[in-house]
Amino acid sequence: LLLIFYMTPVFYQLSLVKKKFPDIFFKLYIYNPFVGILSLYRSAILKNFWNTEYSYTGQMSLFIIPVCFSFALLFFGLYVYKRNKDRINDYLYY
Repeated sequence: LLLIFYMTPVFYQLSLVKKKFPDIFFKLYIYNPFVGILSLYRSAILKNFWNTEYSYTGQMSLFIIPVCFSFALLFFGLYVYKRNKDRINDYLYY
């Protein structure tokens, strides 16, 4: 979690990351689901932000990766809950 925290672009844009790192590290950086989530928030709030972000990444990579990550977490959570349902209900009952 600490690594993902520092790889999340809260204060810096994708253009700065693209200029500093080689292409392979930038592609790994894009696979961080929080990059897409925060970039979509910025594009909704800031004027002309989407045009600059779209030139560095594909439009769908900022959208599909967070959606797939969310569904993977949902299914993993359902799996863990179904597997431990009896113990979880015992803790919640008391």
